[in-house]
Amino acid sequence: MDLLQRLTNATSDEERQLIVLEFSLSALPEAVQTAVQAAAIPHWFDALFLDALLEDDVREAFKSQDGFETLVALNFVELTPGRGYSIHEQTRQLLLKQLWQKETRSHFRTLSRRAADYCKTQNLDDPEWQIERIYHLLVGDPSVGSAELRQALAHWYRFDQQAYEQAERLLRVAREHADAERILNNEAGWVRMWQANINLLYKKSKSAAAQLEQVNWENEDSSTTETPFQEQQKLLLQAAYYSTSGELNEQDNNIPEALTAY
Repeated sequence: MDLLQRLTNATSDEERQLIVLEFSLSALPEAVQTAVQAAAIPHWFDALFLDALLEDDVREAFKSQDGFETLVALNFVELTPGRGYSIHEQTRQLLLKQLWQKETRSHFRTLSRRAADYCKTQNLDDPEWQIERIYHLLVGDPSVGSAELRQALAHWYRFDQQAYEQAERLLRVAREHADAERILNNEAGWVRMWQANINLLYKKSKSAAAQLEQVNWENEDSSTTETPFQEQQKLLLQAAYYSTSGELNEQDNNIPEALTAY
């Protein structure tokens, strides 16, 4: 089926955008196509970061074809001051959605682990590198990513306005995974819970309520019995949910509802 026919048969703007993207990538050398997919994993990249994400054989072919120069000249690649380059966000999300398909999901996780490993070699005193590392761990090594997410949020939540902003940036990237269903319900629930608490600090009760409405602590696979650890995590999330709901209702002066939640 030719390009025009595929575009005519497409049923959504997103599908049409993906068809056009696939068509434009198909004209590139295979190593560059693979590198574009890898470059979508981080929020920014330079030659060294991208190099760390590629398999040895792809890396060699990519370099021999002057692949980096080809990649950064593509119309969906943008300069990112102080960091290097980034894939335009709309294109990036299309690439990530495609890569998260069942048949390539393990590769998504592998790329995320490599990205987290690269971030670890950078200056983790810089909150942006710390945030980026946790973002990749949430998919690449979920148990470690979950622990580091909560540790960082608990640390920043105790401090001042600047630390709250760092917490909010971390939550913003974590919500990318939650919204795309790349992390489990329980972890997504904690992300939304923390975001609701940050919103309450800024007196944004409507935004806090919107986050709480999306909290879901049910196990993804209802056919399996929850482990004791899963049950414990579910209870902790439920307790945090009702506590935050109480704070929300108290802030909105809904005292009876606040007392019920508490």
